Amino acid sequence: MNYKKYKAYKKKIFSKNEVKQIRISKFDITPYPNEENKKIFRVTFNQDYSAFDGKKLSYKSNDRKEMYLQVENGKIAILLEE
Repeated sequence: MNYKKYKAYKKKIFSKNEVKQIRISKFDITPYPNEENKKIFRVTFNQDYSAFDGKKLSYKSNDRKEMYLQVENGKIAILLEE
């Protein structure tokens, strides 16, 4: 999914009138070597995600996530999320 589609997808999810609960565990951060010496990190973690529509559970997932993040000028940018 390209960035434009990903952004629209996430905006749609987080604009829903739901109570979202996101828990992360088993967090691991590793510097990711690169030829340009940029501050890039590989981040892995378990994510338990639940969304409640009113009083009922509308969505639930338990996944192992992997992300590549870049730190530049004091800000973090997601380069890749799997």
